[in-house]
Amino acid sequence: MASIINDINGSFGLVLGLVLAILFLGLALHENNACGSEDDRERWDERYGREGYIYGKEPLDFLKDNIDLLPRGKALVLAMGEGRNAVFLAENGFDVEGCDISAAAVEKAKKLAAKNDVSIKAFEADLEDYTLARERYDL
Repeated sequence: MASIINDINGSFGLVLGLVLAILFLGLALHENNACGSEDDRERWDERYGREGYIYGKEPLDFLKDNIDLLPRGKALVLAMGEGRNAVFLAENGFDVEGCDISAAAVEKAKKLAAKNDVSIKAFEADLEDYTLARERYDL
């Protein structure tokens, strides 16, 4: 995670680190959440392919409570799931890109963004192979 923080512009590394740690901790608490294999892609597609939004449509309370501490600009949401945090960031003036290993999650994120009249660039990515662009994101 330290390399991710070093690759992102801005002086909010500590806040960003906390946000990333909480997001990744949340993912780790869910059943056998290893990223990267075809089995993982299939498992997440099955999970996100169900009707409704597994974690709801509202962003994390931590993100809502601390949105004013974050530098506005281009944001990357890794392992975004169904997009609730990505959409919230877009609603608050961020230019958002979000990725997930699951095609089903990416489609739900796009639908949630459209329903909330915001734009996000949502795409599939395997985080074991994804290369984070240097100096491209503010958050």
